[in-house]
Amino acid sequence: MKPNLKLKATRVEKGELQSDVARILKVSEQTYNQKELGKRDFTLRECKILARHFNKTMDEIFFVD
Repeated sequence: MKPNLKLKATRVEKGELQSDVARILKVSEQTYNQKELGKRDFTLRECKILARHFNKTMDEIFFVD
């Protein structure tokens, strides 16, 4: 696993904190931090929620160009 740099960039661009996104996913801030750092995987459900929340596709957020 590697850090989700595109996700972090998207989150920062939108002016949101890790705690904001953790709340949306209904996970702890610590769990979200581990996922954003690539230490844990996002579920498909979480990926869909994030794509919808940030108005982007999952490819735009999670996959390298």
